[in-house]
Amino acid sequence: MSDLEPDRIRSLERELRASLARAAERAPLYRGLRAPAVRRGPRGAVVLGAAAVVVLVAAGVAGLLSARDTNTLAGSCPSVMTFQGSTYQPSKELTRLPTVGHRLGSGRRPVCEDGGGPSHERATSVRAVVGTPSSEAVYVGDTVWTNADLAGLPASLASSRDPVICGSSRTVTAVGQWIGVESSRRVRFDGDVRAPATMKLLTADPAVVPPSFARVLLDVRLTGATVGLARQDVTAMLQGGRAAEVAMRCVDHRFVAISVRRS
Repeated sequence: MSDLEPDRIRSLERELRASLARAAERAPLYRGLRAPAVRRGPRGAVVLGAAAVVVLVAAGVAGLLSARDTNTLAGSCPSVMTFQGSTYQPSKELTRLPTVGHRLGSGRRPVCEDGGGPSHERATSVRAVVGTPSSEAVYVGDTVWTNADLAGLPASLASSRDPVICGSSRTVTAVGQWIGVESSRRVRFDGDVRAPATMKLLTADPAVVPPSFARVLLDVRLTGATVGLARQDVTAMLQGGRAAEVAMRCVDHRFVAISVRRS
């Protein structure tokens, strides 16, 4: 091994941590997705595998990791932000996302350079959460951050972690982003999604979004009868960022996919 190789390895590690941290700020934090070891992923996609639960994360959605997992990948920098004299932290496990409001100003977040802890701070844009005082919660990117002094979510966001229940007697079609899938089967290759599995669909479609919310994260069951799980289509949606059009029906108040197609 040459003398330059260890330096190059450390440089690549710093670049990876920085990229994951930037992606985590831009994307929301969601329920049920955790971060096992990184396997591989084309075009910037992150493909994660585990023995019992497999999570495929679409390109640019590293923020699906919990705050704790993101910290582990980005060194020991805390997931905190200061804004107008208060400290905020990202809210995890939200299934119902409120509307993004006007820009409030800039907050400050610690930055890790080499995994050795926070070395400096950087500015980040802060926007309002419609219907919630900024002293309680704000938006940073697509993530809701709440005041660290609160014991839980603000009262106005109390239902943000409630699952979205399927209550329609008719077939419902929603268009959104397929951001992940959970399955007990091991991934054999990119685009390998086999039933039974549960897809994570992020959508703003009014057909399924409850009043007063902007977007929801749906758990949609994929069965052996679900149409549209060809490898190339799954790859285009999960890793290529193509929108998914999902026709669903209700079974025991759960969404079950009839078909999944590229939109």
